[in-house]
Amino acid sequence: MIFSIFARSLKITLQQKKMMGLLWALSIIFAFPVFWTLHRSLNSFFGGRQVASEWLHQFNISYLLEMINDFPTIIPTTNALFFGSALLFLLVTIFLTGGIIGKLIQTVSENSSDQESFLTSFFGFSGKFFFRIFRVFLWTLLLSLVSFAFMMIGGYAVLITAALIAVWIMTSDITKIRLISENSGAVTKTYFSSFIWVMKNVPSVALVYLINFIMLVLAFALYKLADNALIANGILKIFLIVIIHQMFVFFRGAIRIQMFSSAIFLWNAKWKAASVVSNPSENLLDEQTQSA
Repeated sequence: MIFSIFARSLKITLQQKKMMGLLWALSIIFAFPVFWTLHRSLNSFFGGRQVASEWLHQFNISYLLEMINDFPTIIPTTNALFFGSALLFLLVTIFLTGGIIGKLIQTVSENSSDQESFLTSFFGFSGKFFFRIFRVFLWTLLLSLVSFAFMMIGGYAVLITAALIAVWIMTSDITKIRLISENSGAVTKTYFSSFIWVMKNVPSVALVYLINFIMLVLAFALYKLADNALIANGILKIFLIVIIHQMFVFFRGAIRIQMFSSAIFLWNAKWKAASVVSNPSENLLDEQTQSA
């Protein structure tokens, strides 16, 4: 059943070209201010030296220490820009999650409207469910921080912490799917009932996430191998490095879609419709959806 779910979710993911393009474009938009600030700072300090090209091949700490000593404002400026962009990107990511899951549920249930444009439908879901998904994020963050307390014990307690955080992540995704598919506003109740469901079905849920995680790790390994094999000593090689990096960013967005679509299929296959539909007239998941 798990591999059938994976194959079907992969097919759904490959259909989401507009969604993958949107996630890729947003990654570029939020990374650009940080890159541009660092680029200008490096050029203003190092002048015509090929420091940036050298760092692409091998990082040289002496250059960095020299720059910080003579140009101390770069650290607070870069930190403020980086963390500000990271915080804004986090909020936008939470905002877009509603659109991703909503569109995937429509695709799985074949309930999408041809008259409604992709962006209208996508951002409609994003805006409608933003605050509910943000509360799910806060619950996940809180419980993950509590889980770190086990690390103080030492030894194998680190594995317990890692396992708990994985459970909270899986619970978070299932909760988001339920909130959107049921059009429910009971975030806390749905979160902890989803936690119970995840624990009852942990082998299946964990295997689905593990398969997708392995795909992401393999993609990152291939990216690093290709990146390390290229020495940035020419325009063409620098261009190839940028292309390889952008391919990985695009694939990372695809894996995010794949994770959600796999979780939707798994939830729809294992949970009886009669026990989850609280508002039948507004439910986005079709009870007739083919189960794995």
